[in-house]
Amino acid sequence: MHGRSLQSLIAARSLSTQGVEVIGCDETPLMALSFSRHVSQTFLHAPSETGEEEFVKDLVQRVLDFKPPQGVPYVLMPVNHLTYVVARHAHRFEPLIKVAAPPIKSINRVYPKDRLVETARALGVPVPRTATMTKTDDLESLGRPFALPAFVKLPDSCAGVGIERVESQDELDATFFRFVEQFGVSEHRPVLLQEAVEGDDYCVTMLCDHGEVRASMVYRNLKTFPSESGFGVLRETVSAKPLEQVSARLLSMIGWHGVVQLDFRWDGTSDDSVHLIEINPRFWGGLFQSVASGIDYPWLLFQLCAHGEVPPSPSPAIGKRTRVPIVALLADLQERTDASPSTDLGRALRDGWKQLADGSLREALSTWGDGVLQSLDPSERISHIDQWWREHQEAEAEFSAREDPLALLGLLCVLGSLVRTGQLPEEIRRSGNSRWREFGESTTDGDA
Repeated sequence: MHGRSLQSLIAARSLSTQGVEVIGCDETPLMALSFSRHVSQTFLHAPSETGEEEFVKDLVQRVLDFKPPQGVPYVLMPVNHLTYVVARHAHRFEPLIKVAAPPIKSINRVYPKDRLVETARALGVPVPRTATMTKTDDLESLGRPFALPAFVKLPDSCAGVGIERVESQDELDATFFRFVEQFGVSEHRPVLLQEAVEGDDYCVTMLCDHGEVRASMVYRNLKTFPSESGFGVLRETVSAKPLEQVSARLLSMIGWHGVVQLDFRWDGTSDDSVHLIEINPRFWGGLFQSVASGIDYPWLLFQLCAHGEVPPSPSPAIGKRTRVPIVALLADLQERTDASPSTDLGRALRDGWKQLADGSLREALSTWGDGVLQSLDPSERISHIDQWWREHQEAEAEFSAREDPLALLGLLCVLGSLVRTGQLPEEIRRSGNSRWREFGESTTDGDA
């Protein structure tokens, strides 16, 4: 499911290399799985956002249409936020197919984020100080004495959308009212205000069999895009036993079954500095990091669902690095923009972000290129390229044209949009332009 995503490509490759026939689906016809050599067929389903019942009925019918002969393992493996929807309706699928999603009873204890805070507190798992706000008087009573900086979050935010860091009271007020207008904040969809605790971001990934951990690995994001609240684009596998211990204890008490990813803030040394930030009851953005480190979660999950057991998992390769091509370059450009706000290069980079926010990648790339050529002398250009190369050379790319060449046709649908219109696809512009415009406008240079 969600056949346009990198996670789906990774899962398809994992299962296909083990001899499993993979059938992909999505609500949009231009999906990466349509072109992948690891996928035998693809189909479209009704969009869940416009009608959950129609989506479920459509998917059930598709499950019937593709049902294999008796005795062949048959598993429905959701990848993105639809995991929650599929889990909620698992009883309608289970007579026909095994559902590779955690039980909805367990998911409801950790998702959305406001429920996770309640559960973690009840089970003695440390979380940052968190307040819930639904209206202006909540902002007055909870926001004023709240220690800043902090994060304003939607309870169902993901991939950096619906998460903002605020440094001052004025920023908090403005962000809260923008969330109210943009996301329809209400009693049923509150805003969370969460303390910004010290430490680095760590991602704990696990596969559980009714509360028993069968596989685990931890990675941390060396770079994210956007930098403050985005997804990881350069990652490294690490050893973090205190985080795994806290995670195992929590998941055992909940009786978790299936894959899960837990986000922590931790200083890397003191057990007292561990803070649980969120839990994703599905595959995560760094799934490739896990697989490349030797923990093949899609294949392990398939075996758990199909056969009821998981073979022993090897230890992950500590120090393994992976990157997301193109997006990792954007993260580098953002770093350079932040580091040189008042220079000619900084101004050129900011202009490029504004053009990207307006949907013109072609103009942005041209502006960035001209800015680098005009503002750096040849020796500086060589130094920057050398620094970038040394940082990325040992990081394995998340997708490879050599390994699965036609899949890039789906992943790079942006190029088709650029050829036709000179702009990025509307879906991408909607999700990213506000953050990109911020990069273009953030400056300490008064005449920018």
